[in-house]
Amino acid sequence: MRVQPATLPILFIITFVVGCMPADYGVKHSYAYYRVVYPGNIPVRIPGVARESVIDTTTSVYVETTRKATPVWDTAWRKGIAYSVSTVPITEDSVNVGISKATSQPVFIKPKQGNRLWLVSLGDKITGTVRLDEQQNTTGVILGGSYRNKRITVAIPNTFELQPQRRP
Repeated sequence: MRVQPATLPILFIITFVVGCMPADYGVKHSYAYYRVVYPGNIPVRIPGVARESVIDTTTSVYVETTRKATPVWDTAWRKGIAYSVSTVPITEDSVNVGISKATSQPVFIKPKQGNRLWLVSLGDKITGTVRLDEQQNTTGVILGGSYRNKRITVAIPNTFELQPQRRP
């Protein structure tokens, strides 16, 4: 069979476009939220001098994957700082993330039927040399992990603020 000369450039373009498409690693959607947590009762020293209170920020990422995809996340970067992560599958049909600070409306995430939802919580800062080659995402969150024995990163460009929470 002889291939027409005009067909070769078209095949080359199709191969190039398909080869350059980003791999999704089974990740369909990802959402990042953060919340400022204020201290509740502040202990005092004698004679009534308040101890230092700490305002904390918690960041949670919800990742929707296909049913078969199970990426293993081990690191997250936010504002150029590396954090350890813990991942928990969500078994409910939908999850109430919290109340949006911008709209004062509750935020719900519901995965498409047949997909799975994961909660990835940022933990402690990682000290040392945990490098990230993709420093283009300084305002969002970047997840790092592995999928089918390959190193992967998924960038979530925006983080959305939830209403603050006060510790008891």
